[in-house]
Amino acid sequence: MFEFNAFFLLNLFVLVLLVVEAVRKLDRTWSRPALIVYFTIGFWYFYEITQNGILYYNLKFGFDLVEGSLLQVLTFLLVFRGYLAFLPEYERNPEANLFFVDEQQRLDFEKKVFTSVFAVWAFLTLIGLWMLDGDFFSIFFPPLSSDPQFIWSRGAVGTKFDFLISICGYCHVAAVGMLGIQFVTFYSSNLRYLSLILFLIAIEAYLFQRARSGILAVILPGVFSYIFISRDAFAKKAVILTTLLIVISGWFAFIQSNREKGSASIVKALNSEPQVQAGPENRTDVNMFEELCYIRSFLTTRVMTEEWGESYLAELAAFVPRGIWKDKPMIGINYAIMRGFGGSGVDHGVFATISRGMIGQGVCNFGDILGPAAAALLMGIWVQILAKLWSQRYLQHRLALFLIGLGLTFNMGRDITSLVLFPFLFAYLGVLFFEFVNPQLNAPRNPHASA
Repeated sequence: MFEFNAFFLLNLFVLVLLVVEAVRKLDRTWSRPALIVYFTIGFWYFYEITQNGILYYNLKFGFDLVEGSLLQVLTFLLVFRGYLAFLPEYERNPEANLFFVDEQQRLDFEKKVFTSVFAVWAFLTLIGLWMLDGDFFSIFFPPLSSDPQFIWSRGAVGTKFDFLISICGYCHVAAVGMLGIQFVTFYSSNLRYLSLILFLIAIEAYLFQRARSGILAVILPGVFSYIFISRDAFAKKAVILTTLLIVISGWFAFIQSNREKGSASIVKALNSEPQVQAGPENRTDVNMFEELCYIRSFLTTRVMTEEWGESYLAELAAFVPRGIWKDKPMIGINYAIMRGFGGSGVDHGVFATISRGMIGQGVCNFGDILGPAAAALLMGIWVQILAKLWSQRYLQHRLALFLIGLGLTFNMGRDITSLVLFPFLFAYLGVLFFEFVNPQLNAPRNPHASA
């Protein structure tokens, strides 16, 4: 039963107001990415509180600390909305509706996009097969593999050439996400359903791994494509999305329960006998508000001190291979130690990193007051990038880039990290290359326009 708390209800009221405002301003380029940020905050913070009840946190951390944490969530929302107020309104290209002169030109363009995405996916899949010594089923249907392995598995702390595996993994996420987007946005029925078939084949490797963030990264771009791009009736969308939500939630619950039991493989867990756990279970594993309370508790007792941007800088350095920079900072390791999940060195057996949450990460870096504002400004900049891409949506490859970024936004609720955004970065580089080899994309589409 949820306990009444006036300050939490104030937070919830502000969030609802911001969502309603964004829905009423869907003509603004920032509205759609802002809605996803609000949804992200609502899920990772508000949903957790409603599931556990505010009394759970009051008993664990104390009333004053919990109230302060709620104030930080409110600060994030207000600063984020304040940043949006200063965003320029990107205008859609006046020739947007003239991009394709005829249907054949549209079909030719879609064929080019499909061929490019398929080539990337096929090439990376061949690399994966080689890495797994030809274990076909680990990639295409893990339950049939005798020893299922994730296609892009590597050590948590990269070695000399592990960054190459990571690059392949990020590009693969982007390519699979693109296949889902193509199913929704393409006009050609043949290319749409071919994209769907390839997407269903490609996501098998992600569905049977332990990391739910990877599943979301490849599924959400297609889901958001359907929400924002599809012309299906609202009732049909509601039924399909509700069904999808139920299926995904059930699958995630199964993954989480077997992670807690220590199952090394979801495939092996499917074939194991069900275990009965004694004692009470946590009501939810969506615990970013709880982590925010932990962080404030550590800062208050001076068990840890503000990092003053150190972890944000470590995120910027994440692209540098550890083979080149052997002493590169390990992202999130200090907080994992505080929470009792390992030692401070590469060989000290750090067996889990702990996500601090979008807001908690800011508090770790800049303290109680500046921390939530810093996180809000970073998310505001991210929304500005996506808003610019949305204004270029008449270009299907730019629209796809927007949708990939939108899909990755939800995972940023756990941490604003470059590791989440790398698929977007490599997709962006791919789009730039695609435009370079197709310079006609930048030419006027109106055949009657004067030179």
